[in-house]
Amino acid sequence: MSIESLAKSLLRMPGFRVRLDLVIADSIASQFQALERLDSLRDLSHDWNYLLRCGSVLAQARDPECEDVALRIAHHCLTRRNTENQNTTENRYTTENQRDAACIILDTLTNKPSIRLAESRELVRPGITSRLPLPLRTAWVRREAEHLLVVGEGHELSLNRFQRDVWDAASTTQVLSITAPTSTGKSFILCQWLAQYFREYGDAFVVYIVPTRALIQQVENDLRLQFGSSGAAPLNVHVSSLPMASSVRIGAANLMVLTQERLHILLTELPAEIRPSLLVVDEANKFGDGARGVLLNNVIDSLSAQRPDTKIVFASPLVSNPEILLRGRVTRGQRKVLVSSHVTVNQNLIWMSQVPRKPRRWVVEACFADKLVDLGRITLPYRPTSSSKRLTLVANEMSDPNGGNLVYADGAADAEKAAHQLWALRPRPEKIDPELQALIDLVRRYVHPRYALVNALARGVAFHYGNMPLLIRTEIERLFKDGSIKFLVCTSTLVEGVNLPCKSIFVRGPHKGRGKPMNDTDFWNLAGRAGRLGKEFQGNVVCIDPHNQSVWKVPCPSGKPA
Repeated sequence: MSIESLAKSLLRMPGFRVRLDLVIADSIASQFQALERLDSLRDLSHDWNYLLRCGSVLAQARDPECEDVALRIAHHCLTRRNTENQNTTENRYTTENQRDAACIILDTLTNKPSIRLAESRELVRPGITSRLPLPLRTAWVRREAEHLLVVGEGHELSLNRFQRDVWDAASTTQVLSITAPTSTGKSFILCQWLAQYFREYGDAFVVYIVPTRALIQQVENDLRLQFGSSGAAPLNVHVSSLPMASSVRIGAANLMVLTQERLHILLTELPAEIRPSLLVVDEANKFGDGARGVLLNNVIDSLSAQRPDTKIVFASPLVSNPEILLRGRVTRGQRKVLVSSHVTVNQNLIWMSQVPRKPRRWVVEACFADKLVDLGRITLPYRPTSSSKRLTLVANEMSDPNGGNLVYADGAADAEKAAHQLWALRPRPEKIDPELQALIDLVRRYVHPRYALVNALARGVAFHYGNMPLLIRTEIERLFKDGSIKFLVCTSTLVEGVNLPCKSIFVRGPHKGRGKPMNDTDFWNLAGRAGRLGKEFQGNVVCIDPHNQSVWKVPCPSGKPA
């Protein structure tokens, strides 16, 4: 029997499923301080030796469901000791050997960031390999060697399974279509591979296509940082986003970060003999966006016709038909589709529903294994007096006090309104964070002294939408990632690819544009921001009023698409 068949059989075993369901429910419930657990979920005790043996089998199967379960077992084994009551009996704690075993599962999954996170939080002692018996240590070293890349002047990259596959495929094919969940590290590996491409081709002309103007500055800054990294030997690459012929330096390495409209303008200005040798199309699923998608396709077809050896890499969130991007392409080399559902962070889908006739009492349910599992209840501090307050009151109660809380709003006005409501719910700080105060002063000086963002920032709340000054928006993103901003209310700019990973996302009947309910693809693209690889072990997507069809015009998702 193959390891994949054995893992699948294990998932179907009733005894294992019962134990697994308790682990999942326990791990989700342990994140929320305000949750009043059901009696059946209190004082749980797990058979960690049995679960870890099962997890070690599941981690070896390259199957997303098996990977997700193995990851959940390892993550909860590592974090459980910090969520237990100190008065509970000793056998409810995980031992050091068991936590080391959890790290072996993570290493089998090639998830080094989670191991480093566990070490940084002192959940496991550093130097795990020195404590392992020889066979396990040998397997650890072998995996490390298989997924280790040395680039530049001795700079080492430790990649996961998906990233290693991307590197190999991008290096050997002319046209590549990549699709994978948002949290798998697509952007990271593409930046690293681009740096290697410029090392090999010193005068290369590369265009990186992004779907919106909001993404240009972010991608441009990320690439500048990557190329200037001292760890991988700084590269002399001219990075620009201006669609002018003068922006391209002849005989030098050039990287242009452009939308499809800007690329079209640039190609009309450049001499016919100067054309990019490489195109990277980020958020390639935007081919379906009406006229802009048609323009993107036409620009790529025109470029391929003028230079048939142009290398093209399409990158998109997990979609069902990535091969469609390769149809009709004029190429001289190999074409390939790379589909991955590699799991790096556990994502929990949670439904929040009001108890009938009790507006302050809410039911918390977790969606997994095609079923709803009741976790318990929360009690809101106030009765929601308007429909908009249902979102913000629940989000505030289910939030992480350390930050990473993202609230989705349908538009700019809704975002400002939600931010004001969250501001009213949060306590007045004794002293404002110096970083927040600096941003407040900046907003007062360059936007308006009474701009709504000024008051919100004082209590660690902000809003974010496309039609904001770029400098202000960039600072908001930085402070949210750093944890100074605890709550961020976002609009559909997040769906367009703006990189804002978080701990929890709160949504209530989301729309993308006025009168346009969000479809499943955009919902899961948004949900992919929940769970920060290397910063969190799991992320949450909290859906509010999921049974209300007048709120959710498109039925609320109850699980990830197959």
